[in-house]
Amino acid sequence: MDNGCLGFIVAYIIFTTILYFILLLTHKLPNWGYPGVMLIVACIAIAGIFLKRWLK
Repeated sequence: MDNGCLGFIVAYIIFTTILYFILLLTHKLPNWGYPGVMLIVACIAIAGIFLKRWLK
């Protein structure tokens, strides 16, 4: 595992945790809880990767 992949995973966990607590504090958290937020963030990240590759 190179540093780029490790950095992506750490940033993903930090962003997901921050988003979870923001949604929790604003009472907008989906019924799925933390795994649901992880799924939403993963879908956005994967879409961004595909978009970046497509635009190359």
